[in-house]
Amino acid sequence: MSLSNKLSITDLDLKGKRVLIRVDFNVPQDSAGKITNPARIVAALPSIQYALKNGASVVTLMSHLGRPDGKVVEKYSLKPVAAELEKQLGTSVTFVNDCVGPEVEKAVNSASSGSVILLENLRFHIEEEGSVKNKDGTKTKADSAKVTEFREGLTKLGDVYINDAFGTAHRAHSSMVGVKLPQRAAGFLVKKELEFFAKALESPERPFLAILGGAKVSDKIQLIDNMLDKVDSLMICGGMVFTFKKTLDNLPIGNSLFDAPGAEKVAGLVEKAKKNNVKLVFPVDYITADKFDKDAQKGSATEAEGIPDGWLGLDVGPKSSELFRQTVLEAKTILWNGPPGVFEFPAFAEGSTALLNANIEAAKNGAVVIVGGGDTATVVAQHGAEDKLSHVSTGGGASLELLEGKTLPGVAELSEKFCQPCVEKDPSRVITLKAPTRKSDRKRNYQDYASLSLGLTSDPNRWMRMLENKTFKPDKFKRMNGSEVSLEWLEEDEDALTEPILVEKPDGLGMKMPPDDFTVEDVAELVGEETPLEVIDVASQSASAGWNLGKWADYIELEPEAREKIYNVISLEVTGTKVGDMVLPPKLVRDLDWVENYWPSTRKGKGHAYPKVQLYCLMGVASAWTDWHVDFAGSSVYYHILRGSKVFYFIKPTPANLAAYERWSGTELQNSWLGDLVDEVVKVTLTEGNTMIIPSGWIHAVYTPVDTIVFGGNFLHSYAMPMQLKIRKIEIATQVPKKFRFPLFSKLCWYVGDKYLRDLKATPSVEYPPRVLASLLALADFLVSEARILEQGSDHAKKEVKEQIPSDRVKDAPAVARELRWRLRLAAGNASDDEAPVKANGAGVKRKRTPASAEVEEERPRFKNFKPRRWDNVVEKSDEGQSRVVKARKPDEDEEAWKEQWIEWSTDGVDGDAADAQVKSRTETIVRIRRTGQGLERQRVERVVELWEWQ
Repeated sequence: MSLSNKLSITDLDLKGKRVLIRVDFNVPQDSAGKITNPARIVAALPSIQYALKNGASVVTLMSHLGRPDGKVVEKYSLKPVAAELEKQLGTSVTFVNDCVGPEVEKAVNSASSGSVILLENLRFHIEEEGSVKNKDGTKTKADSAKVTEFREGLTKLGDVYINDAFGTAHRAHSSMVGVKLPQRAAGFLVKKELEFFAKALESPERPFLAILGGAKVSDKIQLIDNMLDKVDSLMICGGMVFTFKKTLDNLPIGNSLFDAPGAEKVAGLVEKAKKNNVKLVFPVDYITADKFDKDAQKGSATEAEGIPDGWLGLDVGPKSSELFRQTVLEAKTILWNGPPGVFEFPAFAEGSTALLNANIEAAKNGAVVIVGGGDTATVVAQHGAEDKLSHVSTGGGASLELLEGKTLPGVAELSEKFCQPCVEKDPSRVITLKAPTRKSDRKRNYQDYASLSLGLTSDPNRWMRMLENKTFKPDKFKRMNGSEVSLEWLEEDEDALTEPILVEKPDGLGMKMPPDDFTVEDVAELVGEETPLEVIDVASQSASAGWNLGKWADYIELEPEAREKIYNVISLEVTGTKVGDMVLPPKLVRDLDWVENYWPSTRKGKGHAYPKVQLYCLMGVASAWTDWHVDFAGSSVYYHILRGSKVFYFIKPTPANLAAYERWSGTELQNSWLGDLVDEVVKVTLTEGNTMIIPSGWIHAVYTPVDTIVFGGNFLHSYAMPMQLKIRKIEIATQVPKKFRFPLFSKLCWYVGDKYLRDLKATPSVEYPPRVLASLLALADFLVSEARILEQGSDHAKKEVKEQIPSDRVKDAPAVARELRWRLRLAAGNASDDEAPVKANGAGVKRKRTPASAEVEEERPRFKNFKPRRWDNVVEKSDEGQSRVVKARKPDEDEEAWKEQWIEWSTDGVDGDAADAQVKSRTETIVRIRRTGQGLERQRVERVVELWEWQ
């Protein structure tokens, strides 16, 4: 069963259709029937709203609630849910007292256009589940003929079927498998689940790590066995670790859980791991308890001593947490199913919290982190961290069975996507869109965009009509003064250059621009009227041939009503022209720009090939539109409005949003509004004199309300390499032609890597900000991957890589790449030189420093590591100090013994050579606090500083 090829709601034409949606409204209620947590209702809103926005004639919702066992039980009625849904949806909801039958059909078929109907609890009918369990433990099965009739009754209620209830996808219930409509698609909830599990199980970015916990090995046999065929590393934790450790190492486990049937399978699983070259990771220390109770006495145990009799392991220890953290940070895809300890007891939840924090850190560094529901999802929810990970599954049982390699009935019944030839071969295959096409004979124009629309149309205003009735989040982007936009801001503010900023006036930016009255005619005159020009036909978002600057200037001079078509210019690079001489990017951009700082000056200018992307002149007329895109290679952008105005629509580059953009890019989905596939769209308007800096990866579309001239440019830099590489991968995956990608990207990376390596070797004391260190690690990993191609790739691949290596600077590319990575790993607190990638982190390896090791340490380059988790408040105090006279012997310049004497100085050591010393002392106190999962942490650090002066 392929997860990635299932039909989704966005593939369907819903206009005028009756849309039948299986939702999961199994919400918690109090004794009075009041809904205590509407999260599941809220989660279903995107699919419902999408159907309504896209013209569904009626949206009919069906769900279960509780376990009424095939009978009408009033407390399990969905009627209260209808009221809550109406409140959340903001529109009226009709509740129907049954889910099948003539009255239900009449209600659906006679509903006014745009109606929302909620049916009564499906499980009031035994035919939904097929059987029910009686109080005595026996089962009553439904009559098969009545089950068929029930399913036919559900099928009559829609033209298309949407499944948005992943939590019951592993159940072969009638509403999951029995609705036999021609088009059966995933709603947004199920779609997201399938996309992320497909990413992990079908096409993971490696290294791929699975974290598996649980009480018994025998309960997880299928899961472990299936994962051993897919992962690079497997972390075993939870109660089942004791069965592994006792069986493999004869570790004393005291009263810890031992699974005898599971122990028989351990050797076979370990053998399979060796055969598949899967690294197994186990805890190395444990937190113990004298009984299984939240108030139990707490202890600890190591691998060497084991767990004493009468005690049991309930969590992993601090060394294990650090080992787990390092393992997590090495992975690029992480699947977590099962916490390492009894997190329900606060005293034994630290291991689970530490592992969650490690996964949050990995996700922040660009890894795909998927939580497989169940107890692990509860841990995540306890810390409010759902939005800090790539995906948290809503289906515990369903996700577990999926990870075990089982087929989920509710997913298997969804329609497959078919291309046109497949439909023609078998007409029973129905699909509304062609399969994604990655090639087009139509010439497409790019400045720095990963994709533009493939749909041809003669209507340039369709973009604005598409915006009608769309909702946008008002921007909360920083407004800054030009003088504030500096390297100091970037180093001191950890959020700097992570979202767009707007500078309303150019003063202080260190930027130079043409005068305010500069026109398109001036551009043509100074650059040359015969200069060829790439012009975009806004209606089709494709290139329009036969233009030069003179023709463009004539077009601009026309009155808007005299322009037969709407055109746009977004790619006139003016470096080396008289216009280019009038433009200077902001100082921060020049300070960061890799081309500016690392590409040799002797290899720029006339006659040299180098990336010329710093000075663009953009000229758009009223009503021009540039569709959704990300700037090439995830480059950042500076954008100054010289005349006119621009309206930006931004989508934050979260993992989910980038995945949606990748699916949308280069396919006929581009005729739809990308904003419907993501969490939110932020709108911001720029006016004359405004300057915006757009960070790496931000997805955006741009509308031009009036004739406008813009100057801007692209730049790669050392604070954003993980995102820059991520966007490059999307460009490769969506087959963006090389001519439309960042020019000479790999060669630029080699220049940058070579320069940083030279700096590291020449200046041992060089220090980099934490974000730069993390970015350089990503750069080093990329260069090592290029080196591997050079060593092991096909002849064609080797040739491509070799052509990008600047032989004037880099003589031995593999050696440069690996030495750079090694030196940067030292900075990250990891001396490993293996081929697995490593993330920069905030805690280097702690160890006792002997005198010999101290000398070695002094020879190593020192770096700043990542900052630890921030404190909520820090207060520093210092007293006024005091002064006193003390008799003490002044240290001799030639003596070495004074160091030890003064470390342990006391008045006991005063001898005849003592003299009066003036001692000024002050006490400095730092108090800092921050919230934790169980309460708060408070630290009070007191430091006494003494200054000694002899008369």
